Amino acid sequence: MTLMAIIFWTLLLVPGFAVARRLVPDELEGGLLPGVAVSWVTAFAMLAPLAIAGYLLHAPMWLAVTVVGGFIVWGGYDLARQRAWKGVGGLIVASIGLELAIVVADMVFSARHGSILAADARVHLARIRFLYDHGLSNLDPFISTPYPYPIYHTNLHHALFATGSKLMGADPLAFWFGSLPAAKLMIASGMAYLAWAVLGGRWAAWIAAVMVLVDRGPVSFSLYPNQLSPWFLMPILIGVLARTLGAAWREPEAAWWHRLPRVAAMALLIGMFHPLYAGFATVIASPVLLGTAGWRLIRRRPGVATALVAWVLVVLCAMPFPFAGKRMTVKDRDRAADIEAIQEGLSGEAGRDLDDRDDIAAADAADEALEVGTVADSGKDLREARERKLLKARDGYVITEWGEQRWVSRELGRGFTGAYGRGAIKAWRVIVVLVGFTLAVVICRRREAWYLLAAIAVVQGIVLTPPVCTMALRFLGADWMLERFETVSFVLFYPLSMPAIAAAIEWWFRSPGLARRLEARSGLRRTITVLDRGRVVLTALTLLAIPLAMAHATHRRPYDWEYYWNRVSAPVDYRHGREYRGLERLQRFLQANIPAGSVVAVEPFTGTRLKMLHDLSLVASERSSTGVADGGRRRIDIQLMFALDTEEVDRAALLEKYGVTHYVSRGGVRPWIDWWDAEMVKDGGYVIATLAEEPDVDELWRRRLKQGVRLLRAERYHEAAEMLQEVVQEDPRLERAWFHLGTALLGDGDAVAAAEAF
Repeated sequence: MTLMAIIFWTLLLVPGFAVARRLVPDELEGGLLPGVAVSWVTAFAMLAPLAIAGYLLHAPMWLAVTVVGGFIVWGGYDLARQRAWKGVGGLIVASIGLELAIVVADMVFSARHGSILAADARVHLARIRFLYDHGLSNLDPFISTPYPYPIYHTNLHHALFATGSKLMGADPLAFWFGSLPAAKLMIASGMAYLAWAVLGGRWAAWIAAVMVLVDRGPVSFSLYPNQLSPWFLMPILIGVLARTLGAAWREPEAAWWHRLPRVAAMALLIGMFHPLYAGFATVIASPVLLGTAGWRLIRRRPGVATALVAWVLVVLCAMPFPFAGKRMTVKDRDRAADIEAIQEGLSGEAGRDLDDRDDIAAADAADEALEVGTVADSGKDLREARERKLLKARDGYVITEWGEQRWVSRELGRGFTGAYGRGAIKAWRVIVVLVGFTLAVVICRRREAWYLLAAIAVVQGIVLTPPVCTMALRFLGADWMLERFETVSFVLFYPLSMPAIAAAIEWWFRSPGLARRLEARSGLRRTITVLDRGRVVLTALTLLAIPLAMAHATHRRPYDWEYYWNRVSAPVDYRHGREYRGLERLQRFLQANIPAGSVVAVEPFTGTRLKMLHDLSLVASERSSTGVADGGRRRIDIQLMFALDTEEVDRAALLEKYGVTHYVSRGGVRPWIDWWDAEMVKDGGYVIATLAEEPDVDELWRRRLKQGVRLLRAERYHEAAEMLQEVVQEDPRLERAWFHLGTALLGDGDAVAAAEAF
């Protein structure tokens, strides 16, 4: 189960390493973990254009499997022919130490724990299963009508998961559940690459990897696209930018365009993983690149063209993805339903009582939680309401008023600039970053640290400056998006903390002058050899880095180490039995009773759970379907479909309109199923009803009985009595109807009639 996913992600390193050895061999000089990061992103970059073409041409899954499988086979053949495996073995042996042990232990823990299967994982798994069943496409995975899917269109993450599942012969559920170790290794290797690119040496890379694993270790949703983008791809992008800009003056004889394809590849990958972070990457990279170009132009230094073209490439390769998502997204006013027209077209009481405006607004708010930053425009009132909501005071933010202007900004002393403990050390992260930056520039002579510091400064400058922060908040449309943007500065913090100290010590420790002095004083070559390897010093620095990483992390239950360890150390029946095995049982139940491709009517918040397990479609998506033009109408129709008061002629029309063949409920079923049910099966708390082509006329009396009981429970006694009197007049033998009628008459104050009914 877990092994298949790990094997696939490991195999994907093979062709990536083979291509990197040919095209970017200098990127593999950072050691084991930076080399792993380079190998993965190289493989991703080679597959990215093919994935885009596959999405646009609706390529079948067998073709995607053939391409990826052939790529892996070619990589293995190329490495075997070049006998490159010898160097890899030596590199692994040289990396043995406490740091590697921590990385391996985290991977083992992740394999025992497994990936999250709830919350947003349902949306990702539903899309992955859709691709797995129907091939690559940008269609909405929840609705049978071919609407576009703007949020994760052309998503490389989903394509790789679907292709890997098919290639390894694993169900997407099992493949997803077993991929957490690979995601953790991606995050560790990406941070190691950034530390190596900015600080140089090997120590900084290992310590940065350990620190980020201490932070992200208990997070079981680390494989989300919105987690791999900031924690894996963004550090590599910043590292590539730093190396590109640094090489422009370190290697002035090299061609100015030599490293620019790497910048383009990383910008493309971020856009294909998550469009929101494509925008973040552009916002962060633009001041850094344009500022560098301007500074070098004024100082008449080399590298002006490199910085300018790198900025153009970031914009051209990253920004098409959020722009395309915005163009495919349907605005609120287009998705809203014409409620008056629906009411006029219905013959039952449900039509006259229908008003779904609040529900539409709530559902759209949920949809926005997955959008790429598009603020939908559905009229002046809605814009003003959102403006008031955005610019209200919230925890961790301050309101600045200048005349009639109202600005919001991050509170100084909160977030990244917050204090340690209860204010014991004010702005401790800022102090650590400045110390690490000074050591990197003064001792290690690494000018690349300037670019990393500039990236952090850009993020903090935006969230701390009231007018700029307010504009960003208005553009993004939600405060949680601004918080994700600020998270990037938390990610980039690591290299300029303990890794920078380690890099300075390593630089001083490995200087030839120190070795000669030690040898002259002690005469113990064995001691010098041990010290030269740096095992003792590196281990000590790693142990010091762990509490610093814990102080920097924001662990909250259930994503803290205590809860995580309780799950990891528990027996497998407990670990997997709580959710994974239950979903497997539900999957078998669905596959046995619902034919693939069927349209089902489901209770709220149940559809995504079913879609992630089986090839079926919904009437109305519960979330994320921002390209569905009639989303508001669909949500209303599903309510009408489930309403007891809907006349059966209207219910039949709705079922036929969407091609509904099955009804699925978790727990109790809707009353109308009694006269539409052709076959009903139950298992594990779920009920599947295969719907008849038309209602059972002989059973329709139950509808008015249930309506009367519902009115009785609502203490609408007079209306209940009228309804139940009609029922007993048609069939006087119904004892339950007489009993409920007596109760209604008694509540209505007619004791004599109630006694007769009883």
